[in-house]
Amino acid sequence: MTLSASPKRYRVLVVDDHRDGADSLAFFVRSVGYEVRVAYDGVSGLQAARDFLPDCVISDIDMPGMDGCALARMLRTERAAIKLVAISGRIEEKGAEIAEAGFDERLRKPADLSFVKEILAMMEQIKELATQTRELAQQNVVLAGDAKQLLQDVKQDVREVKQELKDTKKQVQELKMEVKELKREEGQ
Repeated sequence: MTLSASPKRYRVLVVDDHRDGADSLAFFVRSVGYEVRVAYDGVSGLQAARDFLPDCVISDIDMPGMDGCALARMLRTERAAIKLVAISGRIEEKGAEIAEAGFDERLRKPADLSFVKEILAMMEQIKELATQTRELAQQNVVLAGDAKQLLQDVKQDVREVKQELKDTKKQVQELKMEVKELKREEGQ
């Protein structure tokens, strides 16, 4: 799925202290159409996420200093909707810690690139659906406001018609009285 024609491309941040692995993964992600940034440790990854505002972060778990789970917890508190993908050679051993940190997906190193592509495409679709849902919700708010105004207008029109009907009934009553009066005068 290539997104080069998209006005705002899906953004991916790759964080891994193994530079060659990070650069290779970033190269692949870029080659399939995503906008990519790379950071080589957790602290730099956190700053890159704040500056770049990625839609998705693919982070190594075992890094010196701030590890991937600490990074994920920080990112979740700052941007709850961000998608997080854990990547590690010890993915099974770290399973509970990865789940607790809030990762959405897990990849075993070396990553199966077709699976990386599928994950990113799925996450991009989720983002697009969320955007469409927000837009539809906004349209519904506008439509609800329009419907409310229309209902108020119809109620006002009904009140006016009722008043006109009352006025017409009154005029008919007055005409009946006049006709009755004329008949009485003619009969005399």
